[in-house]
Amino acid sequence: MKYLPQPYFLLDREFNILGFSQISSEIILIVDKFPDLVDWESQGKMKTILGLKVFPAHSLS
Repeated sequence: MKYLPQPYFLLDREFNILGFSQISSEIILIVDKFPDLVDWESQGKMKTILGLKVFPAHSLS
């Protein structure tokens, strides 16, 4: 994951950043929580969009 050519973040269900691509760290100041990278006006939209991408644990096996 570290050497993917585009910015990439691996997040947990609380939007903590667990991992990121090297290019992400070159163009963005990495913080602990992904919402800290999003302007406050877009926080609700970000959580709605990313919340739809969360899969139940049993569907990943």
